[in-house]
Amino acid sequence: YVANAVLDGTDAVMLSGETAKGLYPLRSVETMKRIALMAEKEIELWERPVRSISTTMGVPDAVSSAAVLVARQMKVGSIISMTQSGSTAKMVSKHRPPCPIYAVTPLIRTWRELALYWGVTPLVKEQMYDQNTAVDSTLATCLAEGYVRQGDLVVVTAGVPIGTPGTTNMLQVHIAGEVLVRGLSLRKGEARGKVIVARSAEEAVEKMGEGDILVVHGTDKDYIAAMKRASAIVTEEGGLTSHAAVVSLEL
Repeated sequence: YVANAVLDGTDAVMLSGETAKGLYPLRSVETMKRIALMAEKEIELWERPVRSISTTMGVPDAVSSAAVLVARQMKVGSIISMTQSGSTAKMVSKHRPPCPIYAVTPLIRTWRELALYWGVTPLVKEQMYDQNTAVDSTLATCLAEGYVRQGDLVVVTAGVPIGTPGTTNMLQVHIAGEVLVRGLSLRKGEARGKVIVARSAEEAVEKMGEGDILVVHGTDKDYIAAMKRASAIVTEEGGLTSHAAVVSLEL
C-alpha cells in the first residue's frame, strides 16, 4: 500500500494505527520510509507527463506551471517559493518538478502545513516587503543552510507586492551566490570550468587543463599554449588591442 500510494503521486503517507497503539511504532515508520524511498526511485512510474498550459488557468497557477517548465528545461537545482498562505508552493508541488521545492514563509502555521506536501521543504523566515531584498535574503538563507550551492541555477516564485496572499505573479531565475568580479566580455557566451590563477606563462602551461578558465594579469606569446586549452580567459589587462583580446578573438 505504501509503494502504491507513492506511485499514485500522493503527498504524504501515514500509519495511524500502528504508530498510535502498535508494538513496533518506530520500526513501522522506518519500514515505511524505506519503501517510500525505493518507490520514488522509479521515476518513470510516478512522474506526471508535461502537459500544455491551459488557457483557463489563473495567473498564480500559470506562473507555478511555468516555473516547473523552466526547471525542467534549464535543469535548475531548486525552486524557491516565497509564500504567505502556502498556495504558491502547493501549486508548484502539484506539477511534480524534478528538483526540490523550498517554501519560505513567515507564518508557523503555513510552515507546518507545507511539510505534508510532495517535494516541499518549508523554511520560516521573517517577513520582508521589498522584492529585491526579500529575494536576496532568501537566497542567502538557502545557501547558509546548505539547501543550494554556490553557482546553482535557482527558480524563484513569489507574489508582488511581497507579503500579499494569493498574488503569485513573479518568476525569476537566479544564480545562487555572490558576483566575485565584473568585467567586459569580448564575445557573447557562457563558460564553466576549473579556475586556474597563474602568475607566469610557465605556471599557466603547467597547470592548465582542457576547458579550464585561465586567470592572469596579462598575456604574451608565451601564454598561447595555455590559452588554447582555456574555455575562457580572465585578464586584468584591458583593451581590445591587448594581447589576450587579440588572441582570444582568433581562437
